[in-house]
Amino acid sequence: PAPAAPAPSPPAPSPPAPAPNVVIQSPVRVILESSEGRMFTGGEVPSGEYTVYAYFDGTIPTQVLTVTVVDGVPLRLICDEALKVCVRR
Repeated sequence: PAPAAPAPSPPAPSPPAPAPNVVIQSPVRVILESSEGRMFTGGEVPSGEYTVYAYFDGTIPTQVLTVTVVDGVPLRLICDEALKVCVRR
């Protein structure tokens, strides 16, 4: 008789998703724009310099600050709609 086929091994667990390196706390839409024109809304953002825009009036973006994103260093942006300002923490 032919030897029995080995039992399939269970699939390896997938690695956990990386924690977001940019967290945005804001009641309004906030985007980060790279010098190449790539846009991000938080989460996992590549290292680099970004201009931060907030849509305080809903349709027109307001430039609020410039930030540097560094791998492994969390960045939190907190925006205040009433004061029309965002700060980094």
